[in-house]
Amino acid sequence: MFDVSISTMKRDLDTMNNKGLLKRVPGGVTTTKGELATPTSIASYANVNAEKKLKISGAINEVIEDGDSLFLEVGSTCHYAYQHLNRKNLTIFTPSLQILTTKNDNVDHLYCMEGEAVLPYLIIRGFPLLENLKRINPNKIVFSCYGLNEDYDLVGRVDYDNAVLRTLLDMRGEKILLLDSSKICVNNTFFVPDITKIDVLITDDGIDEEHLNKIREKGVKVIIGK
Repeated sequence: MFDVSISTMKRDLDTMNNKGLLKRVPGGVTTTKGELATPTSIASYANVNAEKKLKISGAINEVIEDGDSLFLEVGSTCHYAYQHLNRKNLTIFTPSLQILTTKNDNVDHLYCMEGEAVLPYLIIRGFPLLENLKRINPNKIVFSCYGLNEDYDLVGRVDYDNAVLRTLLDMRGEKILLLDSSKICVNNTFFVPDITKIDVLITDDGIDEEHLNKIREKGVKVIIGK
């Protein structure tokens, strides 16, 4: 029908697979859209809203105490926060290769979470990570996400991110969400209701007053980094 040979089609599919334009699977191909990798490099993404992220990370020690055990999620905001931790004798669990390869003298124990290493983006992901999260019990869970929608539900970039968010929200420790003001009132197909499971939101001073009041009305403590 397409006036090309089967061997040519297979060769073209292999080429597209190697370039990351699609993914070969048994019996066919599938789109790479919605895969774990972000559409930009980790270095360039870290520079997006860097000033806001620095304000957030500067406030992280308001909710951390000496001797705390923390889960720290992937992402540039969490990496900034990790670098600003100045409480002593900390224990950290993380799937962030950025954090795992960054020295902080205040961290006594640094644990690597199990899963698949996605090296271009310096993260560990996959379903082994979800199972591993159920076997740890840190007293603080520090994470970020794609954003909050207009109803203040947590928004994941892809559905797998929401699976991670749901698992984190079911953990026993205090939930601390790091989110810059540009990520409030965004929309996506995937979300996790709702923000009431968050204990503390740390954001920057660019947050709209209306959003600030509505989030506080839901029982969430809001700390504004300046």
